[in-house]
Amino acid sequence: MATSDRTVEPVDRRTEARAKGPDLSRYDAVLAAIPSVFLGALLLGHLSPISIQAAIGLGAVLGAIAVVDALFVNPPRPGQRAP
Repeated sequence: MATSDRTVEPVDRRTEARAKGPDLSRYDAVLAAIPSVFLGALLLGHLSPISIQAAIGLGAVLGAIAVVDALFVNPPRPGQRAP
């Protein structure tokens, strides 16, 4: 017995949503920035005369600044979706 599934969206809506792309917020950028800073610090440590320990320390400070900014300077507001 065949039944129809009415919860499936039409193809038009699915392709529009996929073509537009995901809505990225400021907090998504912060989450992407933290590992990027550490990767940059590793590259800096390998490609320059700066020691790996100093480069990782710099990466940790920059990552902490991003976290402090996201949590305390521009915190998420209750009941408000991030832009």
